[in-house]
Amino acid sequence: MASNEPQTSNRQQPANAQSNIEEELPFKWKAKIGNGKSVYTLLNAIQDIHELAVICIASNGFRVTVEKHKTVQGSVFFEKEIFDDYQFSSLENLIFKIDLKMLIDCIGIFGYSSGHTDRDHNLHSRMNMLNLTNPRNVSMDATLVPFALKFAYRDKGFPLTLCVDENDAESVCDIETYLTDNLCIFTLDPNETVVEIIFNASFFSDLFQDLDNMSDQIRFSFYVENERMKITTKSLAGSVSTRMEQISEQEDINSCKITENCKNIYNLKLFKMALKSLDKATFTAISTSRQGLLCVSSQIEIETAKGKEKAYVEYFVLPNATDEW
Repeated sequence: MASNEPQTSNRQQPANAQSNIEEELPFKWKAKIGNGKSVYTLLNAIQDIHELAVICIASNGFRVTVEKHKTVQGSVFFEKEIFDDYQFSSLENLIFKIDLKMLIDCIGIFGYSSGHTDRDHNLHSRMNMLNLTNPRNVSMDATLVPFALKFAYRDKGFPLTLCVDENDAESVCDIETYLTDNLCIFTLDPNETVVEIIFNASFFSDLFQDLDNMSDQIRFSFYVENERMKITTKSLAGSVSTRMEQISEQEDINSCKITENCKNIYNLKLFKMALKSLDKATFTAISTSRQGLLCVSSQIEIETAKGKEKAYVEYFVLPNATDEW
C-alpha cells in the first residue's frame, strides 16, 4: 500500500557510479531532461494552489495537477518531446499523489548554488550546509545552476525516484507517493465555450498593471458587438477598468472568438495565481464557458538538446456564486 505520509530518502554517489535509476528494474516510466531548471520553474508556477499534487503519466507526456476547494485548479503538462529520453511501458496511465512542495524543494536542493557557495566544493559539503534532512529550510531565492533531471516510477505503492546530475555529481532521492482521491478535473467543453482569445503573453500581462490590487474581486465582461472586452476591479477607492475593442484587429492578439455576451466575477486572489507563469510564456489564451468557468492557458518554450519545445500551464477558476458587485 502507498503511504499517506510523503517522505524522502537521499543518497549520493559519484558521477562514474551507476545510478540506482538504471539498476532498479523494471520501471514502467523513465524520463530524462537536460534542462532540469525548466521543470523546477514550471512546477513553482502552480505550487501556491496546494501542497499536494496528482501526477498523471501517459505515453505522450505527464501532467501535474493541483486544486483547492474545487474552486481553482492549476496544471503543468510536460510533453514527451521536451525530454532527451522518455520510456513508458504501462498499459494504462500511471496516476499517484505526491507532496509537490517536497518534490520542488528536493529539485531545488540538488540544483542549488548561492553567491556564497564555491561551485567547486564537493556535493556532500553543500548538502550539509543546506540541512538536507529538512528540505523546507531552503530559500526559494536560491540560484539554480544547470543540471539534468531523471525521473523513474514503477507502479502503485512505489516511490517516485528523482535523480539530479549536476557538477559531475549524481544525487538520488525517493519521494513517497500515495493513492489518489477522486480528483475533479476541470475542462472546457468546446460546445459550451463562448470566449476564446489568444494573446501575446507580455501584452496579456500588461492588461492588469493598472487594476486595483486592493480589490477582492475581478470582473470580466465580453461582448459580441465590436469584439469588446472589459476587465474591472473595485474597492473602497472606486473602480478601475481596462477596455479593448475590435480585439482581433489588435497587433498582440493572435485570434479572437466571442460567440455570446457574458459577464462573470472571480476572486482576484485566486485569479492572480494564473499570472505567475506569464513572464516565461510566449502565448496566453483566456477562455470562458457559458457557465462562467474561466481558463487561462500559457504556452512556454523550453530549451532542449533538440531545440525549443513546448510545455503548457493551465489555470481554471470558478466564478463567484453571487453576482453582487
